[in-house]
Amino acid sequence: MTRGPLPKHIATRSNDWFVLAVDLLALLGVPVLLVFVQVGAPGPFQSLVTYSSQEPTLHGLFGHWTVHYSGLHLLENLTGYGVVVVMGYILAWLLQERWWFRLSMFTILLVVPPLTMMVSLLCFGAIEPGLSYTSRGASAVIAALLGLLYGLSVGFVRELVDLRAAISIGGAMLILALTGLLSQIGSPSPVVFWGLLSAVAIILVLDSGVRLRHGSLSAVRWPAIGMIAVVGYGVTMAMFLVFGGLFPADPFAGDTITNVFSHAAGFALGAIITFWGHRYWTGDSWV
Repeated sequence: MTRGPLPKHIATRSNDWFVLAVDLLALLGVPVLLVFVQVGAPGPFQSLVTYSSQEPTLHGLFGHWTVHYSGLHLLENLTGYGVVVVMGYILAWLLQERWWFRLSMFTILLVVPPLTMMVSLLCFGAIEPGLSYTSRGASAVIAALLGLLYGLSVGFVRELVDLRAAISIGGAMLILALTGLLSQIGSPSPVVFWGLLSAVAIILVLDSGVRLRHGSLSAVRWPAIGMIAVVGYGVTMAMFLVFGGLFPADPFAGDTITNVFSHAAGFALGAIITFWGHRYWTGDSWV
């Protein structure tokens, strides 16, 4: 008797451990590169890949993310990279969509650094014409990888339940993370704070109510709900923590400027690349 293909979630391959080892080596290549450039690259090379708003070069546009101003700056970005990439790879593994993860990450590393510098150049030019600054660090890339993690988490919910649940829970996660960020960097009024939290509750209650009305909630197994809760909490906290480092209360504090424009553009680009890439890099359409 012949058997059909295994479902995607339980499909296995004999060389999976080899693929895992190759993937881990590739993922480790990024922090190894960053550490090498920071401690081993000569000063002239570091200056070459530093982006300058007054004299932009291709080296600076594409290479500024590989060099940092200090060891602490590098450590902060390496920590963010580790948290985001490990969680993202686990989700890609569970989804059996590691090809999507690989291509999304490669595209992020290639296109996000120059595009975020262009965005920040336009934004700084609009608010402070003539401002001269240099830029180093992988923060915008980390923000884009956070967008990748967010997209994978939405895909995870969609795979376990459906597209409507992915939109509802994905929207709730984003609102919660941004509400936490707003409370950290600003002083929102109680009306704004509780209004945003109420919006999250309304989204989830309405979705659950519609499912109860149509009798479809019973089709969702409790283990799946538990997995979604754990993933949703983890990704929401990751977004909150990483956002907290990327968007300080005062970007102009001290002797440096935190380029919040490139960070915001990085997250948006990472999410766009992830969702757009799903359409072409996987065999499963969301619509």
